[in-house]
Amino acid sequence: MSFVYQSLPGKVIFANGAITQARTEAAALGLQRVLVLSTPSKLALAERVAAAHCVEGLYAQNCNPITSLMAEAAIRALAANLPHAETHAVILPHVVAYNRLQAGDLDQVAELATRNPYYNPRPVERTGVRTLLQAAFDGIRPASL
Repeated sequence: MSFVYQSLPGKVIFANGAITQARTEAAALGLQRVLVLSTPSKLALAERVAAAHCVEGLYAQNCNPITSLMAEAAIRALAANLPHAETHAVILPHVVAYNRLQAGDLDQVAELATRNPYYNPRPVERTGVRTLLQAAFDGIRPASL
């Protein structure tokens, strides 16, 4: 699977051997530097990230029998090459570092998260979200999955 995503002033190319295009693509965009992400050894991590997207597809507010079947099929097919998920896996630690939450920020984050919540099968309540955030911040694993 390969594709090209372009958003000025950058371009993301997902394809086997795409590195060979980097110099030409950089020149076409007038760039002097490029960021190259290559994650062939991160497939297992990518599969876990993709699984999270699939699970979300099973409980999304607008899910239907067709999307549920697709999500289930995708979960079964996770051995495939998943560049979108690999990108999430690579970028996520940088996003976390950029947002750099402190313990004192968790009340505000809980407030923001519950102000206009994304659909969830369980009610999104401030106390529950705050408890979840604290456990995640402290590195406490959920009791069950």
